[in-house]
Amino acid sequence: MRQTVFLFFLIITSTSCYKGDDSNILESKLESKSEVEIGGNKYLLSRELPANENCGFLFINIKQNNVNNVPYILEIKLSKKGDIIKVRLADNNQNYESSTFNPKESFNITSFQFDTLTNSLSFAFDGTLFVPYATESIKMKGIIDKIKVKPTACTTILSSLNADIDLSTGEKRKYFSAISSSESDNASYRQYFYSNDGYRVTFENKSGLWELSKGTYDINSESLLPLKVTFDKYLGLSDKNNFYLFINKEWKSYRLTGKIEIAEHNLQANGTKQTIGRLMFTSYDDNNKAIYFLKNGNFSIIGPP
Repeated sequence: MRQTVFLFFLIITSTSCYKGDDSNILESKLESKSEVEIGGNKYLLSRELPANENCGFLFINIKQNNVNNVPYILEIKLSKKGDIIKVRLADNNQNYESSTFNPKESFNITSFQFDTLTNSLSFAFDGTLFVPYATESIKMKGIIDKIKVKPTACTTILSSLNADIDLSTGEKRKYFSAISSSESDNASYRQYFYSNDGYRVTFENKSGLWELSKGTYDINSESLLPLKVTFDKYLGLSDKNNFYLFINKEWKSYRLTGKIEIAEHNLQANGTKQTIGRLMFTSYDDNNKAIYFLKNGNFSIIGPP
């Protein structure tokens, strides 16, 4: 059984320690509306929470430097539209994290507001975090209120896929790649796009999309020529704490047919290869019934090297 191990890192901004007299501390308490409850214990947070925006993502870092001395490090990564990407909570004894393939199932982001003119960020959150490869978990919730986000330059081009998905039930969803990764062997090159709600789109061919001429191609989920595209749904059969492992039996694969357009090939100044294009497909269940319709799929793929 093939397993793939994933490692993820959050971009963390540096923060300074609070200094001041008792009156300043009282003033900070009165002004701040941000708070967090972890394992049933409530903490009031300083308004000066470190937060930055980088490459289309928001990073919030809560350390043990606020007025109530939270005994945890809390790291939250969101999209600029308020989608959960990753949450990590750590103390001196334990490390808790959101699940990798379907964090939206167990951790909620609500009341999201991000003003791109003033860089003011507010949102509420609640959910459960898990200890990798163990049985422990912890519940938490909180409010982040009007904190300032520091824009930082994006120096890395990331592979991405954004699309609309219609279901046969009439439900409509937005698909975006919360996580992207790639791998290759002697037979093929694979580019993976994982959503935050349990879906995966994979591009696979012999040497990557860079070798395909610009144009529109018919695709399916069987042939590598010119490109094999697969669509999988996470079933979550195993313990959520084992969230670093991709285990084939925990995913349901759907047959699909569709089209892909290779619109641009760009060679960056540093030699990085970028392919830009569009994707659309229909996927079918085991009874050959059309159940997922991916439309308006815009992608950017970096590589292969």
